[in-house]
Amino acid sequence: MTANPYAAPTDPLAPYGAVLVVSFGGPRSPEEVMPFLRRVSHGRIPEERLADVARHYDRFGGVSPINDATDVFVNAIGNELRRHGVRVPVLLGNRNGTPFLEEALTDMHAHGVRRVLAVVTSAYASYSGCRQYREEIATALAHVGITDMQVDKVPPFNEAPGFIRANAEALMQAFMRIPPTPLEATRVVFVTHSIPDSMQDASGAGQPGTDYISQHKAVCEKVAGQVRQVFGNMPQWDLAYCSRSGRPNDPWLEPDIIDHLRNLPEQGVQSVVVAPIGFVADHMEVVNDLDYEAAEAAKVSGLAFTRAATAGTHPAFIADLAGLILSQAAAARGEGGNLTSWPAPCAAGCCRRYPDAEDIPTVSGSDVESVAAGADVVDAEPGGAVFVPSGSASAVDRPGPEAVELETPPSPYNPLTKETPMSDHSSADSVIEGPRDDEVPAGSYTAPTDPRDTPVIPEEVNASSKWAMYSVFRVATALPAEDDERRRLVEGSDEWAGHSGVDTRGWYDLSGLRANADLLVWWVSDDPAVLQDAYHRFRASGLGRHLEPVWSNVGVHRPAEFNKSHLPSCFAGIAPRRWAAFYPFIRSKEWYLLPAADRSRMLREHGIVGAASSDVKASTLAAFALGDYEWILALEGDDLARVVDVMKDLRYVEARRYVDVDTPFFTGERVSPVVWADRQMRA
Repeated sequence: MTANPYAAPTDPLAPYGAVLVVSFGGPRSPEEVMPFLRRVSHGRIPEERLADVARHYDRFGGVSPINDATDVFVNAIGNELRRHGVRVPVLLGNRNGTPFLEEALTDMHAHGVRRVLAVVTSAYASYSGCRQYREEIATALAHVGITDMQVDKVPPFNEAPGFIRANAEALMQAFMRIPPTPLEATRVVFVTHSIPDSMQDASGAGQPGTDYISQHKAVCEKVAGQVRQVFGNMPQWDLAYCSRSGRPNDPWLEPDIIDHLRNLPEQGVQSVVVAPIGFVADHMEVVNDLDYEAAEAAKVSGLAFTRAATAGTHPAFIADLAGLILSQAAAARGEGGNLTSWPAPCAAGCCRRYPDAEDIPTVSGSDVESVAAGADVVDAEPGGAVFVPSGSASAVDRPGPEAVELETPPSPYNPLTKETPMSDHSSADSVIEGPRDDEVPAGSYTAPTDPRDTPVIPEEVNASSKWAMYSVFRVATALPAEDDERRRLVEGSDEWAGHSGVDTRGWYDLSGLRANADLLVWWVSDDPAVLQDAYHRFRASGLGRHLEPVWSNVGVHRPAEFNKSHLPSCFAGIAPRRWAAFYPFIRSKEWYLLPAADRSRMLREHGIVGAASSDVKASTLAAFALGDYEWILALEGDDLARVVDVMKDLRYVEARRYVDVDTPFFTGERVSPVVWADRQMRA
């Protein structure tokens, strides 16, 4: 027997000699389309109907989008595992396309692999999403005559928080692509692959709450909950199904997404966001059924429509799936337990095609095992952390319900990292003007995930005074021409101002973006007197004598009216970004006299538009009685174009009607004092 060069006993994936990603597969050329469809349908569907389905592939040159998506997924999993010291190969085997399962299994066996861990491209437990994969792996082993290889399977990963996070962030980004719409006229429709009613009845682990529908509803609730945590609210949501196939008289899960969209206008819905939580990647069923057919149905019905992205290779999702793979290897070595609520291996009778279906040989299951043996099966304990099912993947590139596409799980499964939190924008000020309505408890703060940022305790921030000064200057007389002299001038002036005890968040080069201003200095402190001292020192410094004041204002953080964990980025541990735009604004007199419910509704809409832009950080500070304005706002981003996008998007919300003043703007790049000085006029 050829030795497996990768299966070192010290490898973190031991005793497994390889990871096998098992996907549905799809055609890679126009010539493969009809053979692919015949293979998938097993002769149960007439040729003329298969020809109709084949036309879907014409838009893509006869190549299924699933191929590239799966290749990227396999690479992402391999890279993440290698980051944790894994050296065994991560391979792909498709049920219905190249590379076929039989080829992958034969190749591994030839290289001495005798124990394999399979990851199927489906997040949900059902016949088509789990058991059928186990059956086809067993069938492939039998076809190629391999009797001494054991294949275990990673449990369904729909509970992974990273999967939830990926879908929640995609949904929030999608809100930006619909026109501003009142909350009650906006609808989110979560979509997954339909399956026959009989398959639904047999799905899951035989316990309440584990069936296919319940798994999806749990995902919907968790995604909606994370959106609500960030935005303060969440539009009404529904669960619908797509890609129905089979005989017309057979009952399948409903409502169909097309029928459902047609019924929404009579419910007062104006805009709809479709979120494909049942799919991991943008394969044929997502693109054709949602991007073309559902979009057209929405257009005909007069609905504004957009589709959220699939989970894909979201980093948190990939990290959790890799953690689940590693924890299963540890369980196989007797060093740990199963980290999900799903049994590993699958329980007897789990996810049959229909309740009374006769069991056929499978791998990684305890009812009818494949004849392939290999090492003794090590059953992982079903204990460990239990999470409510929430992720999803669905049938891919097939006319029937037999394929399910893959997503990438995250944190509860990852024993190597802490639970991956929601996007870092939930910890900082959303891009909104003033406080926003948020009905979640004050403890809803989530730590940032960007390595540049650091977590804070919202209660501590709210319990202290946090002040900021924004001082704008123009160069009145040329700076020294000699480099060393100029450097000493600016560094000494900055240091002298710093002796006040102030923290400098940044120097910003405004030159060219305004004709009358060249520099904005952003200082922060717990004491307004320190800010004032810093300003006096800076004005009296050597550099200050070359500058003239243009504009200066002060703001203070006050706990938000509706959500006490809603913090300005500058005091929420968010590091400065490359670009920043600063501006004041004043609400109209009518704004403060509106009923609280009306202000709440408009700020909620404002938050939905703004908070989706997690790459743009906002700091909104109160300025009442401190100058001529009510609020001072700073937007920070690594990409200046994204700051522009956010400001434009916020022009369309209803709360905009109640703004009297929102100028001047001071926008510039954050640079060091020496770099700023080197760019300025010299003697």
